[in-house]
Parts: sequence; C-alpha cells; structure tokens
Amino acid sequence: MDALPYAFSPAGAASYSGLGLTTIKRLLRDGKLEAVKHGRRTLIRRDALERYLRDLPSARNTLLVTLEKRGERGRFAPSG
Repeated sequence: MDALPYAFSPAGAASYSGLGLTTIKRLLRDGKLEAVKHGRRTLIRRDALERYLRDLPSARNTLLVTLEKRGERGRFAPSG
C-alpha cells in the first residue's frame, strides 16, 4: 500500500518536494503547478508535483548554461 498521500496542501507539497512554501505558492499563482480545489482548500496532487519536478532541467545543464553566459564553460567542460 502506498503510504504517501494522494494530494498535498501547499505546505505539505513544500515539505515533500524540498521547495519553499513561497515557491510553491508562486508556481501555483503563475500556473506552473496544477492544483485542485475542495471547498476552500487548495490541493496539489502528488502526480502533478512529481511531474513538475521531473520536468525541471538537470542541475548540470543549468550550471553549463550559466557558465557559458559567463564565458567560463571551457574551464569545467569534460575533456574529450
């Protein structure tokens, strides 16, 4: 049996994902993270949160883009 909840409150989503609560609220406001409403409660389905996290760029790709913009990629690029 799956011990994880099907859906999280914004605070629960922040705790589960490691993202900050302010970040979760911003993603919801900007439409980048899907939520559902049950009465007054905002719920973020676990599959929507995991999909958002899975679709983020890898840290390595982000680092290489940042280094390229600063003109430093050559120092860190793998040889070969």
